[in-house]
Amino acid sequence: MEGPQYTIIEGSLDWADRYREFARRNYVAAYCRPELGITEDLFSEEVFNSARIVAYFRGICENRDDNKTWLAINDNQELLGVIASHKYDDFCELKAFYVKEEYQGQGIGKALYQKVLQFAGGMAMQLDVVNFMYKTMAMYEHWGFTIDTSREAFEYPWEEWPPGPVHTMRAVYMIKPATNSPRG
Repeated sequence: MEGPQYTIIEGSLDWADRYREFARRNYVAAYCRPELGITEDLFSEEVFNSARIVAYFRGICENRDDNKTWLAINDNQELLGVIASHKYDDFCELKAFYVKEEYQGQGIGKALYQKVLQFAGGMAMQLDVVNFMYKTMAMYEHWGFTIDTSREAFEYPWEEWPPGPVHTMRAVYMIKPATNSPRG
C-alpha cells in the first residue's frame, strides 16, 4: 500500500486561517472527553475566531529566523499535517503539531518533525501535551522526549470557554536534550 502523496512547504501568514481551522477540527477529534467536561462546543468556530486564538495562529505562521511553520499539503492544497516551532536562547519549542486523523501513521508526522529537527539544529527541545493523550506522549517518547518532572502539569488557559461546569485540560511538559546532530 502506497502512502498519501503530499508536499511539505513552509507556512506563511497566508495559511494562518486554514491552519487555525485545521487545528480546530483536530482538537475536536483528539481532545473531546465529555467525561472530563471537554465537549465539542469548547472548540467551536466562535471560540477559534476569538481575537486571542486568531492572533496565536497568526503568530505561529509568522516565519522568522526564530519561528517556522511547515505544512504537509496534497495536490489540492488540502492540509494533511502541520507543525510549528520557535527557537529560544537555549531550546527549541515544538508546537501546534497535528496530522489529519486518517493520515496518521503514514509518515507525514515524521516528515514534519524532521523539519523541526533540522531547524533546531541539535538544540534541546520542549513541548507540552495534554496529559490524557497517551498515544501522542508515546510517540514523543519514541522520538527521545521524556516528561519534564521538574515542572508541574498546568491547565491550558482557555479564557474563551464559557463559564459553567469545569472544563479542565491539563498538560505536561516534555523535553529532549540537546544533541550533536540536527537529525536528533
